[in-house]
Amino acid sequence: MNENKYADSYREMSHEVLATKIAEASFFHDMSLRSGLRTGSWVYGEDLPPNYHLWPILNYLNQIDLSGHVCMDVGTYDGMTAFAMADAGASAVHATCQYDLARFRMVRAYQGYDNLAYYPNTDIEWLSENHPSGSVDLMVMSAMLHHLTSPLDAFLEARRMLKREGLFLVESIVIDGDDATLSLNSELSEPVYGAPTLWVPTVNAVRGMLRFASFDILSESRLLGGRKAREKHFDRVTFLTRARKPSDLSVRTEKAKEIHTASPIVGGLDFSKLDQENTAPSTVQFEGEASQNINIWLDHIEHALQPSKQDEPYCAETAFSVGSEKQFFELVERIPDGAFRWQDVYLLGARYQGEEMPDGMQWGIKQFGNLHALSYIQDYGLSGVLEIGPGFNLYFPNHLPDWCDYTALDDEGFYDSNVLQLANAARSRGEVFSGLLGDGKHQLPPGSFDACISISVLEHVPRSDIPDVCKDMFRLLRPGGYALHSIDLTLDSIEQEGRAWLEGLRNAGFEIDDASIDGAWSGQMPGASASDVFLEPLSIRSRFYSGYRRTIWGETDVAERFVSQMATILVAARKP
Repeated sequence: MNENKYADSYREMSHEVLATKIAEASFFHDMSLRSGLRTGSWVYGEDLPPNYHLWPILNYLNQIDLSGHVCMDVGTYDGMTAFAMADAGASAVHATCQYDLARFRMVRAYQGYDNLAYYPNTDIEWLSENHPSGSVDLMVMSAMLHHLTSPLDAFLEARRMLKREGLFLVESIVIDGDDATLSLNSELSEPVYGAPTLWVPTVNAVRGMLRFASFDILSESRLLGGRKAREKHFDRVTFLTRARKPSDLSVRTEKAKEIHTASPIVGGLDFSKLDQENTAPSTVQFEGEASQNINIWLDHIEHALQPSKQDEPYCAETAFSVGSEKQFFELVERIPDGAFRWQDVYLLGARYQGEEMPDGMQWGIKQFGNLHALSYIQDYGLSGVLEIGPGFNLYFPNHLPDWCDYTALDDEGFYDSNVLQLANAARSRGEVFSGLLGDGKHQLPPGSFDACISISVLEHVPRSDIPDVCKDMFRLLRPGGYALHSIDLTLDSIEQEGRAWLEGLRNAGFEIDDASIDGAWSGQMPGASASDVFLEPLSIRSRFYSGYRRTIWGETDVAERFVSQMATILVAARKP
């Protein structure tokens, strides 16, 4: 390649001058450079982990030995991926960009990357005219497909430039749908934001285009982060693939085979020549897992250029407050498909025979707690969920996202054994373990879950057991995981019981931001009233406090304890 692509005037500047210029520049990616210099970012700020979009790419690069191999970063922009490959000891890294960015040149000079060539003001068409076929061992194409007029041409061009058995890392946005479709963004009812975003594929469309372009998919990585990280209407998926001869593909449809053989020249790629190629293959190796999903709130990718975990500035939301009616209806609006359905509660009829669940069941304290927990699970992409004390409640097996793994922990001594067996058999997913939090008897291993949840359960825990229950929750969660609970209490007991749980959670090591704790526990109890506390309908309150039959059937001598004013504490405590 042209040698002047390795040199520019920034290489002649001193380390100190370059550091000053980098500190004054504005960067997309937040990079930790040599001598403690950090670029910062205008994108990620204090609400999101820096560079999380690139984590799957960095994670795969950590699992590939690049020593002595030729690499290419298509659409390098700030250059973080190209810098990562140069850092890993590639013999040469070729980085292309549609712009000519001074900040790329500054960092390249500051870091001393003599193996990194820069090709600014270039596009995919430039590659086909200026880069030889079969000359690259590893190519990266990140956040590019949706900006291209022809995404399939990009895959064909990548296959042309890669050596046989070379690796292709491609990251793409994907929209929901099981079909292999490529949609014109400007015609969608809810288009993906960002300009120019032209085409948006489903995940099966990306898989299909890769296989058609003669790539075997070795591994897929979905970036989990829930609503807090998911750009509106789409997710991001990263594929690690290997360049093959068409006839050697492990997956090739009959239609793809027909095209490869009957009409072999597609775009700039001749599939018949690929099948006849006898040059030495690339020796670049990958031996990682086929699925490597990453949760941006719980995981951290170690890399020299990635800021360390303790330096990441983002903050996740916590909560410890009396739930309000306003909060409840906000959750109902935000999660419209999260209401109680008949199959969530029908087994209660086996215990209260002859009764039907009232319509108001959809608007009770239990539903408030369910929506609270479900919202955090969706917002933060919490995939490993442990429910404590579900009893006859089938809500979470029915309403958790498909990507969640569900486990339940309960003690049979609290329920009618026949009805509990029916409930456990009716759960549509997951496994049920016998035991209680804090009793030291259950066999659940530490660090196994992203979320530990309970709905209208913790109020039954004796005060003396609260510290052990909190410690056990903390033990079972992964770092970054959440304890998500609703605790239903009478207004005359809520202050004392609330303080006990707040103290227990904090002493166990959980984070609960002071700003998320309302006046009931951070100061003097304000005195909750019907105007500022969500109150469930009487029939539902009585249903769960043994007074349902009398209130529904019109009896008037209902004991005061069955109709006392209730409220619920919503808890979202985070393990650091």
